[in-house]
Amino acid sequence: MDTPAEDSEMDLLRIAHLFHVEELSKVEIGQRMGISRFKVTRSLRRARELGLVRVELASPLANMVRLETELAGTFGLQQAVVSPAPQDTDPNVLREKIGSVAAEYLYKQVRHGEVVGVTWGRTLSRAVLDMRTDPQRRVTVVELMGGSGYLPKDFDTLGVAPRLAEKLGGRCFYLPVPAIVETAQMRDAFLQDKTVRQTIDMFQQITTAAMGVGVVGEDLAPYQAGLLSAQDLVRLAAQGAVCNVGGRFYAQDGQMVVGVFDERINAIEHAQLSKVPRRIVVAGGPHKIQALLATIHAGLCTVLITDEATAAALIAGGR
Repeated sequence: MDTPAEDSEMDLLRIAHLFHVEELSKVEIGQRMGISRFKVTRSLRRARELGLVRVELASPLANMVRLETELAGTFGLQQAVVSPAPQDTDPNVLREKIGSVAAEYLYKQVRHGEVVGVTWGRTLSRAVLDMRTDPQRRVTVVELMGGSGYLPKDFDTLGVAPRLAEKLGGRCFYLPVPAIVETAQMRDAFLQDKTVRQTIDMFQQITTAAMGVGVVGEDLAPYQAGLLSAQDLVRLAAQGAVCNVGGRFYAQDGQMVVGVFDERINAIEHAQLSKVPRRIVVAGGPHKIQALLATIHAGLCTVLITDEATAAALIAGGR
């Protein structure tokens, strides 16, 4: 292999050995070799360019790290966090896997005194259940969308906000109205309530939003809760809606689906949600890929927590 005399292959190998094997600092190598530390830095870079040094992560988790970097780069995210793909195809097992990773991320990243907004979400609910407690953190939690009088057993989503507030030693601001009401007039009437306004006024203080992503179809939580009819789902699909985030519906290109449904929704407005500094989306699975792409295109995601297979599919879809 031909290299300049002042940068011979043997010199590169000596420097690489001292740095990677003997773990000397660049200053120490420079002193031993009689060169500057800047020369050491250039030589280490040159050794990698020539293939004399290869860095490999010797762990089965290395693929997740690669996917995180590629996923964040593909979509311009602040960060991506990827969980191992489970062998079991049961959606509940997948939620547990992603939820466990999300629990650790939220615990490490949410700071003392933050105001955190949360939406519905089965995987998000799992994350909060798994999260460690720190009652000294004094985190304020705000519901970003209304609730429902009924949800099936496996849709344990309405307890996300109070549970998170309890674990992080803070207050919880509820949005005590149905997530979707029958008419725009009913929505306007709810917005006049003092308690509702108190929570809505908190929206502008939110520093982190943690959100689930629903797929428009019969598994959608508002449909399961009886807030939407089968006819509503048909109309939403006809308007191009593929996902529900923070109570609002979005098409594949990330555009919000407006009209009669949007006027009936009690939730944070899209413009306000998209300005929250950190917007964490927690979701995964093959059925969520198009919905996640729409969420990213809508500008609602700065941090994505998902699984290995979904991450790979999103990267392929984003190229």
